[in-house]
Amino acid sequence: MTRAWPDARFAAFCARHPKRRAHAAVFRAASRFAAIPAREAVFAYLAAPAANLTSAGVRLVPLGRRDGQRVTAGLLSDITDATEAALVADLNDLGTASPMLDMLSMRYETQYTRLFRL
Repeated sequence: MTRAWPDARFAAFCARHPKRRAHAAVFRAASRFAAIPAREAVFAYLAAPAANLTSAGVRLVPLGRRDGQRVTAGLLSDITDATEAALVADLNDLGTASPMLDMLSMRYETQYTRLFRL
């Protein structure tokens, strides 16, 4: 991880947390150390899976690139709404019910063939 974000503060964060780390926590730490504002970081975090799934759909089903762009554009208001809701939510209201999905998603990053493979 520290090779992707060559920052001494991020390296120290990773050293303080040497065991498995939640993807969202690592993403936020990296974005904070890179001085990316919270709103933009949350939006990017939420938009990335939608864009990835749309991209996979473009490659795997009869969905052209233009249609894929329409799908992505159609999700922007929902992603924006989710971003705003996350930014004002109480920390006790946020969480995940899928810790294995987080861990498998991180492993997915290093697989040889990654399209729809866990």
